[in-house]
Amino acid sequence: MRALHPLWLLLIALALVSGCLGSCMPTLHVAETPQRIFHAQPLIPEAWYEDIHKSVEKCAHKRKSYKKIEWYVVPSVTMSVHMNAQGLFSQPNRIYLDESFVGNGELIRHELAHYIFDGTIALNDAHNALFQACATMAVAAGS
Repeated sequence: MRALHPLWLLLIALALVSGCLGSCMPTLHVAETPQRIFHAQPLIPEAWYEDIHKSVEKCAHKRKSYKKIEWYVVPSVTMSVHMNAQGLFSQPNRIYLDESFVGNGELIRHELAHYIFDGTIALNDAHNALFQACATMAVAAGS
């Protein structure tokens, strides 16, 4: 496996440090292709992903196009070793999922909340509380 360039490691570390508090995953701005960086492959999302998207929109009182999201699946070792995460949102519309978690409704909801909230978390306490509420609503597994 090819090692990441030291500059990418620094950028990833900065993204992790500047990520949201608590259980939130970091937001990372990726300039290169996801296939090259994360060994990611395009993912055709399950139909129920869109149902979760609609419920997050309703909770957030915000609308954002589901069709613009680019979904990617990433090998588990890449996510766990290099990102210490199961999922990752990258501006403006990329969502990366650990291959072992593509059926995890809670993770899908969390990453969709990052997308709908434009990748921002701690603008203010009310915004953060709304993000947390919308990102953690109960989701039935696989739906």
